[in-house]
Amino acid sequence: MIKNIVLLSLFILSFRSYAVDSPREIYEDYEKNQKLGMTFNKIYSYYSKSNKKRNEEILSTYASQMKMTREEVIEFFLPSLKVEAKCEETKFVTQEIDGSIALLEYELTNICEELSEGEGKLLIRLINENGWKIDKMDSYD
Repeated sequence: MIKNIVLLSLFILSFRSYAVDSPREIYEDYEKNQKLGMTFNKIYSYYSKSNKKRNEEILSTYASQMKMTREEVIEFFLPSLKVEAKCEETKFVTQEIDGSIALLEYELTNICEELSEGEGKLLIRLINENGWKIDKMDSYD
């Protein structure tokens, strides 16, 4: 009897680990962790393959222009990403899912005086690559 209960518990726990988070849950987890100051590798774990490729191209360009290594560029910019994330307050507006593509829209407010650019909209595109991954983010007025 106890063996059956243990097996049932393990089955339920393993099933829960396969639950797929919604695109909104993925983005909001990313946003929360960004404010806490996650590592670069953790940031990349949220990105789609094409987003990672775009970011690697940008890193390479900055490294060349700044005469730094890739790792030095990351260390240079990582603290500003945390500050920027802490200054942005978002309010969920909509989520649309069409097959393996999801579009999220948030109202965006800058709450830091030194970085104040007012209010705007934030659009996030996620694609499903064995789980939802952030493919592109755009903000506009």
